[in-house]
Amino acid sequence: MSAKATFWAWDQSVPTVHHRCVLLCLANCHNSTTKLCNPSISYIASKTGSNRKTVMKAIGILADIGLISSQKKRGFSNKYVLNITSVDIEPADQVVQPGVMEGIAAEVLSSSGFTHERDASSPDIGNQVVPAKGYKPKKESKTKLKDIFSEYDFGSFPELPSEEVWIDYLAMRKQKKALVSQTVVSNIGRTLSELNDLGYRTDDVLGEAITRNWTGLKADWIHKEVGRGMGAVVATYARKQSLVERVSEQARRAIEGLPNEE
Repeated sequence: MSAKATFWAWDQSVPTVHHRCVLLCLANCHNSTTKLCNPSISYIASKTGSNRKTVMKAIGILADIGLISSQKKRGFSNKYVLNITSVDIEPADQVVQPGVMEGIAAEVLSSSGFTHERDASSPDIGNQVVPAKGYKPKKESKTKLKDIFSEYDFGSFPELPSEEVWIDYLAMRKQKKALVSQTVVSNIGRTLSELNDLGYRTDDVLGEAITRNWTGLKADWIHKEVGRGMGAVVATYARKQSLVERVSEQARRAIEGLPNEE
């Protein structure tokens, strides 16, 4: 890119702002060593927000008024020469920073309210910035929170875990490189059901597994490691179960007319 070629392009008298943008694009591609500009028509179209026919017409007019010369060779892209006579081309180390000319051209188009017609073969890019080569837009995640439970059958679970706990549990297993399959989920569900009968909630059990980095889950692990802290909860649950059983038994005997056992 040539700074003086760009300054020269700004100083030239051209018919419209669109011709100015095409000339600036050519100057932006000027090689101070070969004195040539070799952008393709498609490249100029993408940078100026125009279609190919409009660009080719603008190049023809710039050539007619003597600002550029075109060198055509069969099988190759056109080569353009800027007919610079009033300035010397600067040394190769004096260059315009990448992206400067694109910003200038966008400003010119925006301030002038310039619009253009697009043919069917031209991409509808308008005045948008054309992404650099290698750019790939970010893809949205296929897994949404509302679908977090859709991958597996949770029929063996006594209750579904919260989304936050389940996501954390899967992340922990992934970090440990532990497989998550339907068999694994079903086995975890059976263990959770066994613990649920003893008063342990699903989120509490999985939360303990996450804290302790357990990729596996066994009821006796919870009894041994967690039971100490949850002893009061389990004892209260057992007392409630015993009371329910006693009341049920008394009601049955009363209905059958049997005396209550002390």
